[in-house]
Amino acid sequence: MQIDTLTLKNFRSFVHLELTLDQHLTVIAGVNGAGKSSVLEGLAVALGAWLLGFEGASPHNIAPDQVRVVQHIFDSIPTIEAQYPCRVAAVGTLGEDVISWARELRCAACKTTYGEAVSLRALANKLQVAVRDGAPVDLPVIAFYGTGRLWVQKRANTERESRLSSRTEAYADCLEPASNQKRFEAWMRQQEMARVQRIAEHNRGVLPPHLFRPPALEAVQRAAAGMVEGAERLYFDVAHDELRLIFGNDTHLPFTLLSDGYRNLIAMAADLAWRAVQLNPHLGAKAPQRARGVVLIDEIELHLHPAWQRIVLDRLLKTFPKLQFIVTTHAPLVIASVPAQRLRFLSPEGQVSVVSTGQGLSADSVLRQLMDVPERPDETIRQLAELGALIEGGDQKKARDLFNKLRQQLGKLDPDLITLEWELQDLEVEHASH
Repeated sequence: MQIDTLTLKNFRSFVHLELTLDQHLTVIAGVNGAGKSSVLEGLAVALGAWLLGFEGASPHNIAPDQVRVVQHIFDSIPTIEAQYPCRVAAVGTLGEDVISWARELRCAACKTTYGEAVSLRALANKLQVAVRDGAPVDLPVIAFYGTGRLWVQKRANTERESRLSSRTEAYADCLEPASNQKRFEAWMRQQEMARVQRIAEHNRGVLPPHLFRPPALEAVQRAAAGMVEGAERLYFDVAHDELRLIFGNDTHLPFTLLSDGYRNLIAMAADLAWRAVQLNPHLGAKAPQRARGVVLIDEIELHLHPAWQRIVLDRLLKTFPKLQFIVTTHAPLVIASVPAQRLRFLSPEGQVSVVSTGQGLSADSVLRQLMDVPERPDETIRQLAELGALIEGGDQKKARDLFNKLRQQLGKLDPDLITLEWELQDLEVEHASH
């Protein structure tokens, strides 16, 4: 499953927006307030139509606060009026079929429609029936990770989390931007306890040793560890009742002691791998590599060191090569890691633009050429310009004083300052000769 185009009408700040998406990765960039997160919310509503066909899954309807509002003024009295219909439409691919669907909210008292999504719902319901019958059908992975994914946790539901059995459990809360690490931890705990039981059965001569670690558990552990340099395996420590990560030097670190960036990456990769395996147990350890679906990630660079911002998308694409990732970012280093055809820039006016360059640019070039942001603070730009003017005007003393001040701020290797230093030295030599 993938989404090829998204159309929004009266959704959040958009009067009308049409966005084409890459089949593997789309990176949405833009200034604050341009609507990057709103695009992901619209995609979540579109994907919610698929969940209409599955029991226990939330269809993620259009919320009242997602309807665009406008202000009217009569005799200096302002009013705010919601604009209807609020519409989300999509065209996508499911297997070999190209399918289009839409959902609307037509009034404040109305419910989100699904009449234009009946074909998608029917396909989903057909798979739900196949799952009940035990057929090895492929189910697409769907997930949404919001900016609060590390800190905003869903409230624990011990009874529900202790009975993870149905394949479609992986659709529960999948479009909620808040994290549900508890469900994933419960699955890891269950798998580890099952592994311990298998070892005991092997000791009694019941099971062969190759079943000590089930393929599904192996897949999740490998995907999670693959996001962190030097990590070998993520596992659930039964004795300490916690997730732990093993590194190559045989260091075992509790998940809670890892940095925010590492926890963010590991939790996201592990959750995705778990959903791939839970939805597609017939794929075994290959589920993360073979499962298809759509993943939404808001601010992919969240809590990541710049070195990891350069490689995070490449790691995700290698770990989950069949998934379609749609992410937002503010980070120049993330933008510079992406081919131009996969970049979409949103303006505050709701316009979408593409660029001719992207991958391989320096962070400064991205800021200047693509994001229209100067690479230096305004005051530093002003001081450099002032220094150039002082040198041009022949004011040797003031130029030297300002140069020394800027050198303390910018260091000896700043390229603009080096050029100005040469010009200042020429001026000083000229003054000395007189």
